[in-house]
Amino acid sequence: MKVLHKNLVIVFSIIWACCSHKIVSQNKNYDSLYNSFNLTKNPTEKFYKGFYLIGEFVNNNKSQYGKKVISSLEHIDLGVAEKNTKQGLICVSKGVYLKALDSISESTNYAYLAIPYLKNNPMFLSEALSLIAINYMTEGKHDSCISFGSRVINKIIASKNTGCEIEIYSAMGRSYDYIGNSQKAVELTLKAIQASKQQHKRTKLIENYIAISSIYKSQDLTMAKRYALLALKELNKNSTSVLLPSCYLAIGNVYYDLSMLDSARYYYIICKESSKKMNDQRDYLSAIGNMGNIAYEEKNYDLAIKYNLLTLIEYKKMNVATEIAVAYGSLADIYKDTKDYKKAIRYYDSALTITKQIHSADDFIYNYKGLSQTYELMGDYKHAFDYHKLYKTFNDSVNNNANSKKINALELDFKYKAEQQEKDLIQKNKDQISQEKINQQKYIIWAGIMGGLCLFVFLGFTIKSNIQKKKTNKQLKGFNDEIIAQKNIIEVKNHEIMDSITYASRIQQGVIPDEEELKLLLPNHFVFFKPRDIVSGDFYWACKVKSKTEPNIKRSVVAVVDCTGHGVPGAFMSLVGNTLLNQTIGRSTIANPAQALDYINQQLPKTIKSKLSTGTIKDGMEVAMCDF
Repeated sequence: MKVLHKNLVIVFSIIWACCSHKIVSQNKNYDSLYNSFNLTKNPTEKFYKGFYLIGEFVNNNKSQYGKKVISSLEHIDLGVAEKNTKQGLICVSKGVYLKALDSISESTNYAYLAIPYLKNNPMFLSEALSLIAINYMTEGKHDSCISFGSRVINKIIASKNTGCEIEIYSAMGRSYDYIGNSQKAVELTLKAIQASKQQHKRTKLIENYIAISSIYKSQDLTMAKRYALLALKELNKNSTSVLLPSCYLAIGNVYYDLSMLDSARYYYIICKESSKKMNDQRDYLSAIGNMGNIAYEEKNYDLAIKYNLLTLIEYKKMNVATEIAVAYGSLADIYKDTKDYKKAIRYYDSALTITKQIHSADDFIYNYKGLSQTYELMGDYKHAFDYHKLYKTFNDSVNNNANSKKINALELDFKYKAEQQEKDLIQKNKDQISQEKINQQKYIIWAGIMGGLCLFVFLGFTIKSNIQKKKTNKQLKGFNDEIIAQKNIIEVKNHEIMDSITYASRIQQGVIPDEEELKLLLPNHFVFFKPRDIVSGDFYWACKVKSKTEPNIKRSVVAVVDCTGHGVPGAFMSLVGNTLLNQTIGRSTIANPAQALDYINQQLPKTIKSKLSTGTIKDGMEVAMCDF
């Protein structure tokens, strides 16, 4: 039996990157951690400390502490400013807690509820977004996981929340594996491994070693074994890790596929024992199911049925669609081999009903193949051939390097058997046995000739198609390299321009009156200044001057100026205008705004030297000036 219970749900923990109180220990005392939380006096410190502890508790099978901490968080007062953040993180905390209890749908609902509260806080928003993607993968909604993950992954990367970045890479990688896109699955999981190493996140590294081992298992057993043993090597540094059962399961699966059943059984047994101690229901059931596979291989059918019925019942209670489909398929195999074909077909059909919901390519291949073999054993070659075509379609989409010659031979074999059955029925009541044998021989000869011709034509077409595909791929790679090079040049230039404009903005902000100056001049005021671009063609100006008529009284003069243009040209004009205003206001001959504006009107053409043929300037500014 080749369908193994995959370690579908790897425990995903809440990240610790932002936590101001990191709690790192090989053997954590969870009573002490909870007491430390309770003794924290500062409300803000206590809230965020509690938030990060929830992930630590639930991911180490200490959900009772997680529930108590959530209850405490709801009663902590963070003030109006952090009201939304508090509400959003409580929703995320409940989602994490419910996920640990396998209430995946409720967990997803809470994660979605958190999004509006955290929309202005990218770091914490990433917690909600990654939890949704993980839940979709856990429920077997792989299309939803990939679609949602593709929409939000850039936001998560931009938030610098590396823990969530690793989690969404992992979740999408597992989903791509389930729909049969191994290349994308490996690509994303390797990104998760790289990020885990860079951030020194050992737990995440182990999780992704186990995940990539599962992906490689259908492609390259040597690589699958290598990554499973790497995970075990890391885990040997912490023998109490909750990931030990998952690692044992992964190694057992590799040995099973290598047909080393005694080694596989050894690792399944220690997986079962360790997961039972840690109350890890998923890995426990996976170990039981795969021990049922070994019993099947050893033709101990009663024990195989017992194990698989146990896993089917428990997975139905937990509503884990992917594993329910695997259990149905395993039972169908057993009944096929024990010649109870009706039961086998019923279980294969049940497996396919779920597979159509979760779109698992491996399960389509497995169950269509099982139905084809079952109908062939029953002598129903028409149905056998129909299901073989479905099996071939899915198998080709996943395994592009499949042996074309072997597939064609199988097709010819099914066609021959079906037509032979019809011919036997027609010839059943004929008396001339010798003529029947001659006709059969002729048919076989012609079928062989036609089959050989068809095979020759198909192989020629395949070779030609592969040559053309390689040529096209080479051209596309050249185009893509050129586009990437041009994109890099544009990005560098754009960065240089934006740096210059940003620096210009700081210069412009330096000449505009700051808030302290304005408070001294006009205690009761407000300023609305919102440039359309980074730098502005508009500006405001203020100054305190001595009265010409009453020297003992100081006056406040303010101006609001709209220069010609906006962006960079407008900003240049604003600097010219600010300079002229500073020069003008100090002149002894100027006693009121009208005289000031007349003087500026005279000096502006001299300053910017920009005139039309009529003698009037084309660049200028509109000024509103008030003298208090």
